[in-house]
Amino acid sequence: MENPLNLKKSIAVAALALGTAFSVHNAAALSLPTVSACSTQPYSFQILCVNYTTNGTPYETYVASQHDDFTSYSIAALIEIQNTDANILPTETYGDWSKLVSGSGQLDIGIYIKAGGGGVLDNPDPFPDALDSQANSSTFTGTWGGDIPDPSDVLTVGEVNDWLLEPPAAAYPYFYIDLAEPGNETGSLLLFTGHVYLTEADGDLVANADWAFDNIPQAGIGDYDNGNTDPNAWVAAPGAVTISINGIETDINNNRGSGKPDFIAYAPSMILSNYASDLLFWAEFSIAGMAGAGEEIYLTKLGSIEQQVPEPGILALLGMGLIGMGLARRRVAR
Repeated sequence: MENPLNLKKSIAVAALALGTAFSVHNAAALSLPTVSACSTQPYSFQILCVNYTTNGTPYETYVASQHDDFTSYSIAALIEIQNTDANILPTETYGDWSKLVSGSGQLDIGIYIKAGGGGVLDNPDPFPDALDSQANSSTFTGTWGGDIPDPSDVLTVGEVNDWLLEPPAAAYPYFYIDLAEPGNETGSLLLFTGHVYLTEADGDLVANADWAFDNIPQAGIGDYDNGNTDPNAWVAAPGAVTISINGIETDINNNRGSGKPDFIAYAPSMILSNYASDLLFWAEFSIAGMAGAGEEIYLTKLGSIEQQVPEPGILALLGMGLIGMGLARRRVAR
């Protein structure tokens, strides 16, 4: 499986410098590579590749797929590329994708969570609590945001945008998909469809504010089709996939285990700062092919930014420097 796409999303990470004595460097924020349509398209949906050159030879490697307005990246593919050849997606630029986790306590807001008690569905204000995706049937559909599940508490575009602007800031709302059972059996696929949309307070849909996640390629890479969501155009989430890195095939598994998101998706045209802050923000997704396990979806800022803590010796040097500055000021005052 190989792929490309015409997007580039990154969150810049600054280094903090104090004088010339030392500097504290941040680990690179997680960043998604630019992709374009793969030269080979074996599926009903468009797969996307990252393009690169190794020893003068051009290659492409599957890393994402296009589903109408949404671009969905395989986190297993990102990790495998970084583990195989650090020069393709260097961690200094793209961050270390193997460190990515999801769930309570991370930079994540639960949308669908398989509830296990203990307040696992609770979200911080102003976000509504997550919906319980632990379904007793093979299909689950849920609508989150707006005034659901609590009609007395609404989620506005302004509140989501304010959250995005809080450090570490993000340009887009991203969605982590944490799967329990993609492709567990031969021919068994987990299926997704849905959309994210904005409405007026009375529920009327806002023009040009409906982003579809389905298997009808109306939008294309980086384009926007004003919604046109087809709830029956299911997107398959395969488990085992064969990709090629530097021309050598290797197998990846898109089921990374509990607490580790498998896909990260976003709509490039979903720039919430372009919309009125009092509009309501909604997410509605359907999941089919479930075998009793609860699949999970989170709203996120793409990834956490880990800051290195200065070593005690460096802190001591800084303290001595500050003391010296204070003494110098006292001498000048005298």
